[in-house]
Amino acid sequence: MIKLTLLALVFSVGAHAQLRCMDKLLPLPRPSAGHQLVQGEWLPQNTDALTEQDAIHAVSALLYGKLLCLEGEVSMERIAYCAPLDPASPKDVTCLLRTSLGKFYITQDFARNANLSFHRNPPVIE
Repeated sequence: MIKLTLLALVFSVGAHAQLRCMDKLLPLPRPSAGHQLVQGEWLPQNTDALTEQDAIHAVSALLYGKLLCLEGEVSMERIAYCAPLDPASPKDVTCLLRTSLGKFYITQDFARNANLSFHRNPPVIE
């Protein structure tokens, strides 16, 4: 019984690794999806407020660490754009990072979890 369970686990991990990155980002046919990285899945450099480097690190941790996307499947911009949305709370920063598949909006909550909202690129109509 244990061997059968291990075999099923290995097969499911292998099958997940073979899915396209877009299928992992959007498991349902929708234009956007939310993802979360808990503290153990990523480590922000600055614990007070989200930085551009933290945003890039969070998206990389999601794509290559959690979702097991293949190298070369996604290309990212080297710069994330970050700004506080509420002038009264300068530590509440939202970042935008564009990729070849779509864009990510990244925020960090008070527990230092990264919350990522992915929005795919619209289809090209020719």
